[in-house]
Amino acid sequence: MSTLILAAMALSFAAMMPATAQGNSGTIKVHDGPSAQPDERNEPHVEGDFFVEGFNMAADGGDLLFYDWPPTGTMELVLATTWEADDGEPEFHFLEGPFNLPCGHYRVFAYNGDGPDDPSEPQPGGAKKKTFWVECDEEPEPEPTGTSTGTATTSTSETGTSTETGTGTETGTGTTTTTTGPGPEPEPEMECPTDIDAIANPDGSVTLSFTPAAGSDGTNIYRADGDGDFEYLTTVGPEVDMYTDTTTEAGLAYSYSLTGLYGNEESEACEVSEVTAIPVFSTALALGLATLLGAGAYIASVMRRKV
Repeated sequence: MSTLILAAMALSFAAMMPATAQGNSGTIKVHDGPSAQPDERNEPHVEGDFFVEGFNMAADGGDLLFYDWPPTGTMELVLATTWEADDGEPEFHFLEGPFNLPCGHYRVFAYNGDGPDDPSEPQPGGAKKKTFWVECDEEPEPEPTGTSTGTATTSTSETGTSTETGTGTETGTGTTTTTTGPGPEPEPEMECPTDIDAIANPDGSVTLSFTPAAGSDGTNIYRADGDGDFEYLTTVGPEVDMYTDTTTEAGLAYSYSLTGLYGNEESEACEVSEVTAIPVFSTALALGLATLLGAGAYIASVMRRKV
């Protein structure tokens, strides 16, 4: 009887495991320079010139398409180029760049071979993809105001006379006082959402609850499948404090990262919540066995910091 129970459970769990997609080999990373430490480190925030690197691709070349991506973009094609494998290790490795795009949020698609016939709209099938932010350069500090210009003027003080020219040269024995305008306003602190909680639901979905970042324009929600990289999922409004992800699969582990949205920028180094969804047993027999053995449903939710 125990052998029958174990066999039934094994079949039930096997039915839940996703099949490996054929021809979906390889991974791509985005980073600031032509190299990263470690080699396959992904850098979702870049400044100025950046590079796209591919590892273990399934072909020796293909299309490389960049789209502006929500919350700052509208999924329009902004750059189309190609990648070509080099002689490096591992096989079918490539490094393309440098690229330079305006500040904002983007998604890059690297196809093994030719991309879609109509690249005007993103078609992720068969492509490796990454979302990333191009950070805005800091605005130059404004010139001080209140400096005198023009023709020379003469003023008299208690200790003598001083002459000021339009270029600021001072002569004489008097005293002068130079005034300047206010300096640049300090940048507002971009805070992270807090009190993040991820709960797996019986139907396999995951509900997130959180406290939005004070003063933010909304909350960006990212999700990583297993140990994968975080991918942009959606943006909710500034007053929203709950979101249900219905695109999850029962029995799989997910991690969520929530950031505060401030105009075209977002907070960084925010907390991550990990959750294992409740498995769905495909047969009544399996469900009964799981209930009998106490192995039917489980939830694991922990908090950690994103590296």
